[in-house]
Amino acid sequence: MPTRTAVIGAGVSGLSAALERRARGDEVLVFERSDGPGGVMRTRRSDGYLFEDGPNSIPGGATSFLDLCAELGLGGAVIPCAAAATRRCFVRRGRWVAAPSTPGAFLLSPLLGLRDKLRVLREPKAPQRASAPGADEETVYAFVARRFGRGAAETLLDAITAGVNGGDPRTLGVESAFPELAAMEREHGSVFRALRAKAAARRARGEAKPPAVVTLRDGLGALADAAAARLGDGFRRSTRVVAVRRGADGGYDLAVEGPRGAERVRVDRVVAATPPAETAALLAALSPAASARLAATTSASMAVVQLGFDGADLPGLRPSFGALVPRAEGLRTLGWLLPSCVFPGRAPAGGVAVCAYLGGAFDPAAVEADDDALVETATRELATTLRLPRAPRAATRRVVRRPHALPLPTPGHATRMAEAVAALRRDAPGVAFVGNVLAGSAVPKCIASAKAAAAALG
Repeated sequence: MPTRTAVIGAGVSGLSAALERRARGDEVLVFERSDGPGGVMRTRRSDGYLFEDGPNSIPGGATSFLDLCAELGLGGAVIPCAAAATRRCFVRRGRWVAAPSTPGAFLLSPLLGLRDKLRVLREPKAPQRASAPGADEETVYAFVARRFGRGAAETLLDAITAGVNGGDPRTLGVESAFPELAAMEREHGSVFRALRAKAAARRARGEAKPPAVVTLRDGLGALADAAAARLGDGFRRSTRVVAVRRGADGGYDLAVEGPRGAERVRVDRVVAATPPAETAALLAALSPAASARLAATTSASMAVVQLGFDGADLPGLRPSFGALVPRAEGLRTLGWLLPSCVFPGRAPAGGVAVCAYLGGAFDPAAVEADDDALVETATRELATTLRLPRAPRAATRRVVRRPHALPLPTPGHATRMAEAVAALRRDAPGVAFVGNVLAGSAVPKCIASAKAAAAALG
C-alpha cells in the first residue's frame, strides 16, 4: 500500500508540500478548514476589478514559483509587469516621491539629504560587524544604520520592513528576517558589491534580466485552484484537524471534524502548514520542545483595503508600483499598491485599482477597526498625499483582514526554528511543519521551503 500523508492547511506552503509528496507516490490528504484553497492567496473580482487578498506579485526570477506553475500547466499564464512597476515611491514630506533608480537620480532625489546620500554611497567601505560565534543577532535597523548610515535607516527603513512583513526594523533580526542581506555582507563584504557581482554573473551566463515582478493572468488564486484540482478527492475543504496523536504502530491518528462529521484518520506522515499558534497546539503532544518554540513566535496582523476608482478622480496619480509611508510622516496607512498600473486586466477601462495596507507591528489595533473607518482613512490619506482637494469616492470597496498572518522574526528566530525542526524530527519522525514562520513572507521561499521539508520526510 502507498504511504499515506496528511497535510494540514492549504495555503501555498501546504499545497506545495502536498504536491511534493504526491509526486513521490504517496496517497495525500489535505485538510483545509476554510471553504477553499490558497490561504491568503485568493483572487477576487468585483465590478470589473481584480484584487488579490494576499500577495499581489512574485519576483520575476523566482524559479520555485515558475517551476510550480509549469508543473500545474500554468506556465503560459505567467505574465510580466508593465514598465510602470519599476517606478516605486515613498511618501516624503506629505507627498509621493519616486525612489531613484540610477546613481544620478539618487543624488538629485529629495528622499535624503546630501550628507545621508554620501553616507549611503560609502556603503562598500563600511566595516563589517565583528562578532563571535553565538553572538546576539543584529537587528535590521542596526545592520542598515551600520552599512548605509543612520539617516537612511531612520528615514526609509521602517516603511520598507512594514511593506515586507509588517515589522519594526528595530525588533527584527537581520539573519532571520533578511538573510540575503547578511549573506551579501558575509560573502562580498558589501551589499553594493554583492549586487554588482550578481548582475555580472547573470551577464556572463548570457541571461536577460527578468521582469521586476510577474503574476498569473487570472490572479495568483489560480495557482491554488490548480493545485487543489490536481489533488482531486484528496483535497478536503471545510475540514478541521483538531488533534494529532502518535499511534501504537508508529503512524499517526488525526481527529478530524468536517462535513462528514467527526472522524479518526490514520496516516503515516503529517505536514502541518497552519499558523504558528495552531501548529504549536497540534504538535504539543508529539514534541513539547518544538511546540514551545512555535508558540513563542510573535506575529503581525494586516488590514487590506481594496478600492476601485475612476481614474479621473485621481488626477495627481502617476502610474507606479505604489508608495510606502515612513512612520515619521504621521499617517496611519503603511502604503498603497496600484495593481492596475502593475499588471493588465486589474481594472475596467478608465479605472484604477488601489490597495491600502494598515496595521502591522506599528498599529496592531487597525485590524479591529470597522470597514468604514479603514476605507475613510485610506482614501483621505491617499488624497492628502496626492494633493487632491477632497477624498475620492470609490466605485468599489472591500476590506480584507489578515489576523496574525505575518510572523515577526525577532533576533534568534532562525535559530529557534532550526531547533524546533530538529526537536520535531527527533520526537516525531515523519512529521514536519512548513509555512512563512520558517521561510518568511515571500511566496517563492514558502514554495521551496515546503517542498524541501516534504522531501526530507523520506
